[in-house]
Amino acid sequence: MNLSSWQMPPEWHPHAGCWLAWPCRDEIWGLGVDAAKRAYAEVIDAISQSEPVTLLVRPEQLAEAQKMVPSRNVTLVPMALDDSWARDTMPLFVATPHGQQGAVNFRFNAWGEKFTPYAQDAAMGQLVLDRLAQQRPCFTGINSKLILEGGSIHVDGEGTLLTTSECLLNPNRNPHLTQAQIETELCQQLGADKVLWLPNGVYGDVDTDGHVDNIATFTAPGRVLTMSSDSRSSPNYERYQANHDALAEMQDAKGRSLTVVDIPEPEQTELNGEVLALSYINYYLANEAVVMPAFGQSDRDQEAQRIIQAEFTNREVVVIDAMPILAGGGGIHCITMQEPR
Repeated sequence: MNLSSWQMPPEWHPHAGCWLAWPCRDEIWGLGVDAAKRAYAEVIDAISQSEPVTLLVRPEQLAEAQKMVPSRNVTLVPMALDDSWARDTMPLFVATPHGQQGAVNFRFNAWGEKFTPYAQDAAMGQLVLDRLAQQRPCFTGINSKLILEGGSIHVDGEGTLLTTSECLLNPNRNPHLTQAQIETELCQQLGADKVLWLPNGVYGDVDTDGHVDNIATFTAPGRVLTMSSDSRSSPNYERYQANHDALAEMQDAKGRSLTVVDIPEPEQTELNGEVLALSYINYYLANEAVVMPAFGQSDRDQEAQRIIQAEFTNREVVVIDAMPILAGGGGIHCITMQEPR
């Protein structure tokens, strides 16, 4: 089904760097924007130990960001922003087998018009493409008419793309397109041969309508790490079970049955009466580290760290208190975007 020579590398592919956007929409941070900024600075520090970081910042916040983030291996770029979720507003980087680099700019509508204004975030992708094209004469910018956030897909680097029906088939994204048409565009732009559809995202993930990066991810070709619960009282129990049943029937683009690794979910946590969509697999895979979210739940945090370390034995698992970020609606994966080397 792949119609293009372009392909999106998997996240464990070596990185040229990582992109983030500094917190700027003050009202979304349930534990306060200052706590969110401190958590972002910790994430940036952890990533910058093994790869360069490019931080997009509102011009009026440059001085603040310069004081709070490490100067080593971090470049601050002034840019108009509405929000701070680089995973969903950045282009998705692709490459050809011959090493030509590019990125696909998908359309952005603030997760189905949930937050306004968002015009500056919708324009960010093109601005990044323009910047990269100026810096690198051989860089190719590609535009897609598909509304898509980066957190809604994962790839294995061998032709398989993983997503959720709950998000990508939601009528608030691309109501004029059929599932087959969405698959065709994904395969053409990101170099996939096969799209695997999970039915569900994490309970409480109302902002994104069930992004896959909160519930399942590839850790290697043919290998999926996914959230689980053995408690029938969990609001996720039936969601996880449906996803497990789906994964058990799936084969990837190479015809392999999938090996599924379970990671127990964090304990349910509420903020202002709403369930937070906590997830241990919403991590960032840096060149030499896995920057993993923790939630102040000692036993479960440590078990998650053990499981993730076993998946990535050649990387250090760096644990960050992610509650200030989660209280804004996303995780560590949501605020980062890798640029492959």
